[in-house]
Amino acid sequence: MRLKKQAGGKMAENFKEFHENAIYEASIELDITDFCNMKCFMCSRGCDLNNIKKGMLSISDIEKFLKESVDIDYKWKIIRIIGGEPTIHPDFIEIMDIIYDYKIKHNTDLKIWLTTNGVTEKSRQLAAAVAERLFVLDTTGKVAGEYVNPGFWSPYMKPSDLGITADEQFMIRCIAPSEYAMSLTSAGYCICGCHSSVFLRILGKDSEMKSVKDLLNIEKFTKQMKELCSICGFQVKTYEFNVSDYWKKVFEEKNIKPEFMEYNK
Repeated sequence: MRLKKQAGGKMAENFKEFHENAIYEASIELDITDFCNMKCFMCSRGCDLNNIKKGMLSISDIEKFLKESVDIDYKWKIIRIIGGEPTIHPDFIEIMDIIYDYKIKHNTDLKIWLTTNGVTEKSRQLAAAVAERLFVLDTTGKVAGEYVNPGFWSPYMKPSDLGITADEQFMIRCIAPSEYAMSLTSAGYCICGCHSSVFLRILGKDSEMKSVKDLLNIEKFTKQMKELCSICGFQVKTYEFNVSDYWKKVFEEKNIKPEFMEYNK
């Protein structure tokens, strides 16, 4: 199953074309754990936040995802294993074996990527153990015991707080789902790996998309876009640790006290 990309890399003009581009790119991030051994400022996975729902994908979650992909004949181009810090998952090696087995049997062109901070000897050893079967992407510039600003734009800037209308044209300009990846997380399937899962976990929700078919369904995909992109600041492109009034209120109600909030006083 493969949709034709917009001719000449044409930018999507509506939700339908945006969704088609994301499906064509066929890239997904598996957030196998929400836990991490670092606390980077403004972490795109919310690992620096207290009092938010955190979990892990189980082996059965991975097997179900791969079986569904095979059953509907949807071939992923890239599967990126990420976290949190993926190497701290207790079943890390077995998960990597399962994904590699899927590649050999069902999708030989698949590229398997691993994103690890590599700050501990154990994480480096585990990454090395699977390196021959995939492309290991070692997140550089991170040092154990230090706080790191990954250089992401602040997601905690609700556009309407800034007088920006988060309409269809605003939302489809985001590169996250089509250029980075869609995602499977402890909260379910999400339109992107960058912030949608974090928002759901902060708000105490689970994704309404429960399967690969749901992710490929334009109505369900668009519904989540409208819900989550309307409160996301990724497209606003503000640097540093900015937080708008909507998110300040959410953090207060949920008793979440991000350290980067100190920069907003």
